[in-house]
Amino acid sequence: MGQCFAPALTKYAPCTDLNNEVSNSGSVPKFTLTYKPTTDALVYFTYSKGFRPGGVNRVGAGTPAAEYAADYLQNYELGWKTTWLNHHLRWNGALFWENWDDFQFSFLVPPSITAVGNAGNATIKGLENTLEWAATDHLTVSTSMTFLDGYLTQNYCGIGLTTNCPTERTYYAFDFPGAVKAGGEYVWIGPQAPTGTNLPVAPKFKGNIVTRYTFGPINDWSPFTQAAFVYQSQTSPNLIVPSALVIGNMPAYGLLDMSAGADNGKMSVQLTVINVTDKRAQISRFVETNPQADNQVYIAPSQPRTVSLTFWQRF
Repeated sequence: MGQCFAPALTKYAPCTDLNNEVSNSGSVPKFTLTYKPTTDALVYFTYSKGFRPGGVNRVGAGTPAAEYAADYLQNYELGWKTTWLNHHLRWNGALFWENWDDFQFSFLVPPSITAVGNAGNATIKGLENTLEWAATDHLTVSTSMTFLDGYLTQNYCGIGLTTNCPTERTYYAFDFPGAVKAGGEYVWIGPQAPTGTNLPVAPKFKGNIVTRYTFGPINDWSPFTQAAFVYQSQTSPNLIVPSALVIGNMPAYGLLDMSAGADNGKMSVQLTVINVTDKRAQISRFVETNPQADNQVYIAPSQPRTVSLTFWQRF
């Protein structure tokens, strides 16, 4: 039976395992300057701050992972909104630089409970673009692309404020790349996530392209076809480096959707094929309990090829 940390607060409950509270305050100011060099172009600069309060985890009060602190974000963004080719082409985009202090991230603690902790400071640099092109009266093409470079600017040495830990030892029950065997266990020596570690679940590149062709009317019906493709580079599912080595990366993937249909104003019919190539892209990778004690990896795949026929009737 687990230890009770306080008398029961709920009637008939055996005990209260969580009795803790946190209190935080913060501000979220935002300032934007805009300039229009022409009637078809606008340039802007934005400075903003973000704030998330801390909280309490579902573990016993008094343990190192019982609570987590607030995190703060400073964002610097230079962007543009433009139209070209007699308003047939729209190009919007932004360059941004974000400083993230004490950022919160989630991880598993025994017995398979998700906890939130603070991992020091990080920086995120990026570029995002959106293009929309009316190529003809019937063909439109749109695409968006995001490039991200997010990484730690401090060592992560586990729960706490320490950032200098060259000899820290993290124990695992099985072998993995970079581990050193010590007795019946395997040891990771050094920071659990050193400075420069990429932020988890944040692909370096993600983009999509959508093309849509609308045919001329056929007996009061307006037929169309559409194809959409999305691609993203590989990502790591975990910030903690040895745990990420145990779980493995989620590989890069590309997914294609296609559809065709027709509409006459009162009725509409559409055939859609999701994931045309039936690719099993990995949306997430995880273990059931905790990577230090469990190396059975599970994968959540993308939706398999799905064909649907949809009909609308407007009355």
